[in-house]
Amino acid sequence: MRICLVSGSFPPMKCGVGDYVERLAHSLTERGEEVHVVTSAYARIPATTCSPYVHPVVGSWKATRIRPVVRYIRSLRPDIIHFQYPTSEYKHFLGTNLLPGLLKLVEPRLPIVETHHEPVASLTWKGKVRHLPNLAVADALVYVDEAYAGTLPLPHRLLSRMTTEVAIPIASNIPTYCNDTQTLEESRVELGKGDGPLLAYFGFINPPKGFELVLEVTKLIGARLIVIGQLDENDQYHKRIIGLIERLGLTDSVIVLGFQKPQDVAKYLRVADACVFPFVDGVSPKNGSFLAAVAQGTFTVTTSKERRGYDPRENVCYVAPGDVNGMVACLKSHCGHHVEPNPKTWPSWGEVAARHQDLYRQLRGE
Repeated sequence: MRICLVSGSFPPMKCGVGDYVERLAHSLTERGEEVHVVTSAYARIPATTCSPYVHPVVGSWKATRIRPVVRYIRSLRPDIIHFQYPTSEYKHFLGTNLLPGLLKLVEPRLPIVETHHEPVASLTWKGKVRHLPNLAVADALVYVDEAYAGTLPLPHRLLSRMTTEVAIPIASNIPTYCNDTQTLEESRVELGKGDGPLLAYFGFINPPKGFELVLEVTKLIGARLIVIGQLDENDQYHKRIIGLIERLGLTDSVIVLGFQKPQDVAKYLRVADACVFPFVDGVSPKNGSFLAAVAQGTFTVTTSKERRGYDPRENVCYVAPGDVNGMVACLKSHCGHHVEPNPKTWPSWGEVAARHQDLYRQLRGE
């Protein structure tokens, strides 16, 4: 089967959806499919000459620049076209909303799939209107979180009532760290000495992640914190976070590592005594940073609207969103506890790819 994945973002762009597309493309290739990724042309994304084939050919996602993209995708002669929505690189341009319809117009029998990485209900009213054409031509919708299915606004629900819908959760973009204790000890020394525990946070830093609470917890338990992510003084929210670090007296306790290679992310998550993810709306199956921490067997504290308490199988403690005292209590009880990662706890990329293959075959009537 020849599969065309369309995504505004792809590594080395710093975008979680781009990372997801890369892993999905490789996993589908490993399962015998021929995969073509059509993505943006302006971020020095290298083209490849074997599956997954990467085609950085989209010079702009503006509506006026999309017709050459239609011709290019048709030239690939795909059996399935699978759009990823949204990505940071679409930049609210209408091209991403018109492209599926134009392809369906010229190739009416070609199945079109769209993955929702965010709920449509979270879009602005303009975004909701722009997204209607996508749903009008989609043969299948994939949700990375099954909760998204019930949140489609009424007009979108009416348009998609005959559309196949399926929830396929993501897997971790970060590999499980190999059991190399010497490297872990060296990394611990590299991060400096301190009396308190070593906490870790991984991922983008934005308001829904609740990073302010990570700092509050770090202060309350007298810990050090490694931030596997970027703080940019030119970003207004990041500027407030940097100011908060100073006001809390954590300047010497917070180590910002910036973006790291996946293998190094795994190492730093493993070396930590605990990972902390106080998501404002609670953890969901699409939170790859959380999955990455759990994949290392490191004790992890996160928030949930449904779950409470410590799960020994996952080595995760769940508290209510915003419950700083609950997070502190969990850390005092379990900080430093590591377990051997259980690969059956969360889906693998092989399983994710297999479920996509099942959907593609269903749409093709196989």
